[in-house]
Amino acid sequence: MNEYGTVASNEAGQTASDSIYVTGDAERSLATVYSMAKARIAALHAVGREPAPIDIRSLPLAFNQSPEAATVGQTDVQRIQA
Repeated sequence: MNEYGTVASNEAGQTASDSIYVTGDAERSLATVYSMAKARIAALHAVGREPAPIDIRSLPLAFNQSPEAATVGQTDVQRIQA
């Protein structure tokens, strides 16, 4: 466990045990889509592949509350500054 009360893991969700990954609610990540991207990494590791790191700028982010909102990619300001 880490200081947040969740299972300690690296950026791919891999724990101290090479074959154990944590994702989704157990990890308390910011968004389901991010958890799904980490689960993809775990699956690719399981079959011996080395995936690229997750680029959160390319993941969609949605809030399913009221009002509903979503975004993906950079804002115009971020794009101009890049």
